[in-house]
Amino acid sequence: MLALPHHKLVTDVAVRWNSAYEMLARFLEQQPAVCAALLSPEVRKGTTDICTLTETDISNAEQVVQALKPVLVATKIMCEEKSPTISIIAPLLAQLLSDTTATIEDSSLVREMKTAIHQDLSRRYDSMEDKKFLRIASALDPRFKSLQFLLPEDAQDTNTKLMEMTAALKEEDADMDSFQGSPDDKEGSPDPQTPETSAASAHTPRKRKSALTDLLGQTFKMTPQRLTASSLAEREVKQYLDAPPIALTDDPLHWWKSHAQAYPLLAKLAQRHLCVPGTSVPAERVFSTAVLVKAICVTQNTTYPSSGDIKSPPIVQHHSNARRQQQASQTLATTVLRYGGT
Repeated sequence: MLALPHHKLVTDVAVRWNSAYEMLARFLEQQPAVCAALLSPEVRKGTTDICTLTETDISNAEQVVQALKPVLVATKIMCEEKSPTISIIAPLLAQLLSDTTATIEDSSLVREMKTAIHQDLSRRYDSMEDKKFLRIASALDPRFKSLQFLLPEDAQDTNTKLMEMTAALKEEDADMDSFQGSPDDKEGSPDPQTPETSAASAHTPRKRKSALTDLLGQTFKMTPQRLTASSLAEREVKQYLDAPPIALTDDPLHWWKSHAQAYPLLAKLAQRHLCVPGTSVPAERVFSTAVLVKAICVTQNTTYPSSGDIKSPPIVQHHSNARRQQQASQTLATTVLRYGGT
């Protein structure tokens, strides 16, 4: 009758991201239905006092939902598992700090909330080591390589650090090549000439020595230009930064896969940085107690495992933290006894 979506009300959970936002947003969505239910005779029968929200409370809830919207979007982005998230932290943090800056138009409630969120975010990733790593990761992401979220001097320092890391990687590769030796040096002697190569060399005309060569040959001697690791790194980084950035909806991993030959040194650095997860959500999904219980049930092909014969699944056997294994076993035993594992 009210033409509302058929959604249930949700509650706030302290250990769940966005639950406060979802609770308020769902209540505002279903507010006409909630008010109609509270006014129905069935609900009011035998009840003298029914607590309802005032117009001020509803207005405050709407403002809180609007203020928490950037945090909702940020947490959803950071829960992504199919694309890199470490490179998003620095630009996302800068945007959240901007969105949580209190303005004159904000009410006292929203201003207080924004101030609390802003102060908490300002303490995150405050060390120089964390800042450098996150900024380098963003510079290696073709979506954020322009570093527009940084001050000009901070962006220049990040690009300089990126060139230094690229040069160090080039020197590392050169040292490895010199240690292993090139394939041509392994034989110790030049390849024997075949009849075809001998005939070709016999028919190759020799260059005549001109008078200009005799006169200016020593002054303008042709020497091959050798580029240092720093110059090679600077050239590759400059070409990478001069290329246009990709769209925010594009996959940076696919981009690096297709441009690895154009930027070989930066591609290696991107592999080392972009593989780092930005949050612990994937690890918690793998090593949480609920997943351990489910893994044991699946491994033993039972609905509820027997408390007398509990075998650790492969996911627990490969877990390096022995104390975590002990805690998981104790939790599992408690769960079995609670649900009647007899």
